[in-house]
Amino acid sequence: MGKKYLVVKGKNSKVIETPYGNVKTLIGLSQVSDICCGLGMSTMTSGAYVKQVHDFSDTLVFVLSGKGKISFDNKNWLEIAQNDAVFIKKGKEHEIKNVEKVDLKVVYFSTPLAAIPSDGHRFLN
Repeated sequence: MGKKYLVVKGKNSKVIETPYGNVKTLIGLSQVSDICCGLGMSTMTSGAYVKQVHDFSDTLVFVLSGKGKISFDNKNWLEIAQNDAVFIKKGKEHEIKNVEKVDLKVVYFSTPLAAIPSDGHRFLN
């Protein structure tokens, strides 16, 4: 049986730099080996854009600050801003872009997790 509780100090979490900003995993498989979900933060820099699909996980996104746009399956762009929440179903292609001159910061929660963390996101062009 794994851990029964865990407190993670965000300042101690590993930051992964990406072409669109950075990602910080707060709680995931590297912290709890038998966990079925993940929690993290992502920062998109001004003008950044990403197109991706999560093949293994449903994902909830909560916008902490900034403004952006999100599109599903190359369709209409929807505005997202502070205190907005987004649900993304497993396998749903989506695009996110930061449309402001300040960072777009979000918290995300994904479940279930891919067995190999790098398989959790598939980036599309």
